Amino acid sequence: MAKKGAKTEVNSMSDMKYSVYVIQILIVIVLSYLGIVAGGQVAQGVSLFYWAYPFFVLFTLYWGIWGIAGAYLGSVIGGGIFIGLPVHVSVIYGLGDLIAALMIYLVYNSKMLKTHGVSKYGDDIFKSKAAAAWFISWIVVVTNILGGLVGVTALLELGEVTSTTYLIALAAWVIGDALLLIILPALSEWLTPIMMKNGLIDSAEVM
Repeated sequence: MAKKGAKTEVNSMSDMKYSVYVIQILIVIVLSYLGIVAGGQVAQGVSLFYWAYPFFVLFTLYWGIWGIAGAYLGSVIGGGIFIGLPVHVSVIYGLGDLIAALMIYLVYNSKMLKTHGVSKYGDDIFKSKAAAAWFISWIVVVTNILGGLVGVTALLELGEVTSTTYLIALAAWVIGDALLLIILPALSEWLTPIMMKNGLIDSAEVM
């Protein structure tokens, strides 16, 4: 009887996790759409404030491939198809956020960061100089710029951005995302303990 009860509890927790995975993807899709239409659009698929960015970064830190899927689908569907970009353009343009999220996940789950005592969930950015340095250099600067280059260059090559507006679109992408990422440390510090308490992320993986 005890084993049956334990198995039911495990199944229930597994179902809840999958529900959360789907919900976070939907949240990113909605925020992606709102970020384009109400975030100061400067070009097709590019706005100054792409509201989804700090959220899909955090969801990637929490749930890996599911967060990465949210980043990509949010860009393709919410930031692309829903605002009128052709499907083939949206699929390629979405690679900018996909690559950024994937690179963040790989580094934050690496042995290199473990040796520096940095939490993979980003909840120690206010507490640790090493965590703050990695957050600023890798998430705010490197992956943000690379994602912007991939996304905006795709829009240029596919005829959605002109050569005269390319640098403006790129600057809006990178600077806007950098500004929005300011909320991520506080968001993670507040949300991570809640996620741990409810078993939605593994507390044992935090350094």
